[in-house]
Amino acid sequence: MPRLLTRFFPLALGVLALGACGTTAFSDDGDDGIVCGEDGPQGAADFQITDSGIRCEVAPCPVYQVSGPCTPEGSTVSRLVFVDSVPEARRQRALELVRTPRGLRAHGTVRSLGDERVFEVESFVE
Repeated sequence: MPRLLTRFFPLALGVLALGACGTTAFSDDGDDGIVCGEDGPQGAADFQITDSGIRCEVAPCPVYQVSGPCTPEGSTVSRLVFVDSVPEARRQRALELVRTPRGLRAHGTVRSLGDERVFEVESFVE
């Protein structure tokens, strides 16, 4: 048992040091690390977007659940905002996919827009 501790002790120290200095989440596609801030990744990243199941009487309402680097447990946003280059037909298809069990995989950024949190869709991950 002591041998097991000596093998994993340096790894544990590395994890603690990383947590003290900030978090870096690595994507599975081989890209460089993504720096995590308090509200999620700093910059665009790949996310899984699904319907949160929440319905409200007043806006803004957190109707979408987004999970990605730095937020594996997910966070909620009130709407999806698409960059201008996304055609209308693709936007409609994306909104349909969000309501399926698998949801939508998209590359973008969670950000504040006025008094609401939105997900800005830059592209789609197939």
